[in-house]
Amino acid sequence: MVTIREKDRLKDIRFICLEYIDDGVVKRLLELPEFSALSFSGSKTTSIHSIKGIPELKILDLSESNIKDLSQIMGLRDLTYLDLKKTPVKELLPLTELKGLQSLRLWNCDSITDFSTLPSLTNLRWLDLKSTKITDISSLSSLTKLEKLWLYKCKKIKKEDVEALRKQLPNCDISF
Repeated sequence: MVTIREKDRLKDIRFICLEYIDDGVVKRLLELPEFSALSFSGSKTTSIHSIKGIPELKILDLSESNIKDLSQIMGLRDLTYLDLKKTPVKELLPLTELKGLQSLRLWNCDSITDFSTLPSLTNLRWLDLKSTKITDISSLSSLTKLEKLWLYKCKKIKKEDVEALRKQLPNCDISF
């Protein structure tokens, strides 16, 4: 348990990297004062239920972790950046409530087969779909704020669909 005196000394912490940390340590660290960025990158933890207590979180990095269930992020209304690179996540539905999300990284999330949630993320500026199983990109045309879209190694996407999307999103740099 973090004491009041320790909390006072740690009051300026804004980012914590929990790389290769287990659930027990995570729970204790979340007793620290408010911060806006949290990284579970490479973590062995399988649950992020602890983050419900930090609704002011802006940056969340879950890349290369064992996180499968995203339902706990639904209350993170201030979240602007979410990295899910190389996670076993299958379901993107919890992302629909993240209206402020500006950057989403799904690189090599090969368990995801349903990308229908993405058009609801209307504030996205950067979307990384490299090495995913996305097949239909036509619905991404509703993401009018998109500035950068990565589609490298998306084997099921047709070149003509990418060209059509480029015309619909002229201000977006699409890498294919």
